[in-house]
Amino acid sequence: ESHGDNLNFIPLTNVLSNVQYNGNESGLSGIKFSALLPPAEKSKEFWVYEGSETVEPYRETVKWVVFRSAIPVSSEQVRIGIFGGI
Repeated sequence: ESHGDNLNFIPLTNVLSNVQYNGNESGLSGIKFSALLPPAEKSKEFWVYEGSETVEPYRETVKWVVFRSAIPVSSEQVRIGIFGGI
């Protein structure tokens, strides 16, 4: 956890409250998805495993990627990511 917001995540966290429910849509611009990952020199060590969705219908169609290097985000950004800003 970082003490400050990760500025790269702000465009994403700003729209999460708009998509709290199934069928909700929201535009997303001004985000560079590669900036959400660890820097190239720190992203060489990772694990990939097959898993399932975390919500119904729990299809087993997900590939999870776990990086050895943490991506710094604030506790508020984690809260928004988990609860959609509610």
